[in-house]
Amino acid sequence: MISEPELVGGGGFERPEVLTEAPPPRPPRARRPWLWALGGAVAASAVWGGGLYAYERAKPTGPDLGGYKEVDDLCGKAGLEALAGVLGKRSEEGAGPLVDDPTLHRRSCMLTFGSPETGYSGNIVYILHKATDPGPEFGAWGKYYELATPIDGVGEKALFDDRGARAESSGCSTARSRSS
Repeated sequence: MISEPELVGGGGFERPEVLTEAPPPRPPRARRPWLWALGGAVAASAVWGGGLYAYERAKPTGPDLGGYKEVDDLCGKAGLEALAGVLGKRSEEGAGPLVDDPTLHRRSCMLTFGSPETGYSGNIVYILHKATDPGPEFGAWGKYYELATPIDGVGEKALFDDRGARAESSGCSTARSRSS
């Protein structure tokens, strides 16, 4: 049987609980870490965006030259030892018209292999487009002069002109090289 604690000899009630008092204060809540993470992500994005904007504005306009640069002594730079071994020693060379402009750099070199009377002659033309992509222009000139034989290993694209005397009258060179 169940009895009251006073009847059995147990201790009396301690002070009765009063429900009208305010509960004890709770310990402070931990700060929400996701607010700090969100704030850090926003700040990092703003700094990254500002840096990217500044970097893009500082870049020069024009195409990527891909390591190509201006050449002053084209005849000296063009060794052509393989041609000299097959056709004979280089006996004559001369420079053609020069163009030095902020948007275009052009050099040309006229060569003769073997004797001047019976040897083989050729022209090298180097054009560096510093402001625009020369691809469409190069393709159009190749079609205009009916140049269809590609030369590998000379610039990004080079065409061989095997038209003989017609090349002299048209002003077209033996190999045209696209440089950017």
